[in-house]
Amino acid sequence: MDFDRDGRNEGYCMLWKYRADDSVWSVSITPDGEYVVAGSGGWYGKYVYLFNKRGELLWKYETGGSVYSVSITPDGEYVVAGSEDKHVYLFNKRGELLWKYETDGWVYSVSITPDGDYVVAGSWRYVYLFNKRGELLWKYETGGSVYSVSITPDGEYVVAGSGWRIYLFNKRGELLWKYWTGSVYSVSITPDGEYVVAGSRYYIYLFNKRGELLWKYKTDSIVNSVSITPDGEYVVAGSRDDHVYLFNKEGELLWKYETDGIVNSVSITPDGEYVVAGSGDKHVYLFASPQAMLILEMKNQIKQCKNEIEEYENQIKQNITLIFILILIQVILILILNWDWRSPVVIIISLATIYYIIKIPYLLIKIKKLEKEILEREKRIIIRELKKLIGEEDEE
Repeated sequence: MDFDRDGRNEGYCMLWKYRADDSVWSVSITPDGEYVVAGSGGWYGKYVYLFNKRGELLWKYETGGSVYSVSITPDGEYVVAGSEDKHVYLFNKRGELLWKYETDGWVYSVSITPDGDYVVAGSWRYVYLFNKRGELLWKYETGGSVYSVSITPDGEYVVAGSGWRIYLFNKRGELLWKYWTGSVYSVSITPDGEYVVAGSRYYIYLFNKRGELLWKYKTDSIVNSVSITPDGEYVVAGSRDDHVYLFNKEGELLWKYETDGIVNSVSITPDGEYVVAGSGDKHVYLFASPQAMLILEMKNQIKQCKNEIEEYENQIKQNITLIFILILIQVILILILNWDWRSPVVIIISLATIYYIIKIPYLLIKIKKLEKEILEREKRIIIRELKKLIGEEDEE
């Protein structure tokens, strides 16, 4: 199912895109979609970027070479990056550099555990595993460029794609299995190590824990990037055929979107609600599922209702101030200046006072109505979230 050029189809919708300084080589997103990290590189800039959910740039850091890979912890506290300058970088949420490590060659891929305790990196010929302090725990020679690495949240399993093979290691750096596919450009593993997804020359592969092939899908070019949800239900891929692909667990294509350049990197949230992609067209794309869009729309409606309530409350305050001023003017005119209360000016002021007094309960009724709408929408959001948790289909 294809998107139109406005980023819409019957499923996901593009929320925003940001023009980077040069080609975007890598992207990663936090589970709640609150933070997006990206890495770029080329003639015009070699940067690590951090964005919030609205696409606002929080910070960027310039490295000594193209940033081929980035990864972020679920809470957004740590960002790891791998660069053409042979270094692995670790940053905190504020963009402060915590440490960097010089490897034996260009760093093509990095991954970090949710607690930030382990960082895995792939460079020319080697897979590296570091602890939080940047100390090297082990490295494994594959004999080819390691274009992609991924690590489970507990650090128990490390998967790597190098040369023509996919490798699976345990925490101690022991090789559990390897599979010949053809040139491997991207790998990803589920938190429990049950599923491994890989992207190679023209194909996307899904394996189980034992290294058995479950399915493969042929694209029109090299698959630069893959990502999988924790339960293995969704697989997203980015290819040099300029497309972003989304599959279900059985390998069925759910949708694809054509960008204006090679898709270098993709990432998906654990619930499959958001997909982020980085393209050679110098853009970062964020897509949302119908469920996410409905919830987002309701949240925006709630925000709009709250803004209207604030506006009405301000009007009530202004009305009270005006009523006080008008009554004061009437007192001065009638009691001090001895004006006749039947004079046109006094009557007009009296009518204006009555108008502002009557308007207050009218505004209070509108506020009450908006508060009711907010409660109703919040209830609908909670119901949708609960249905999603128990796996019940939404009929809307």
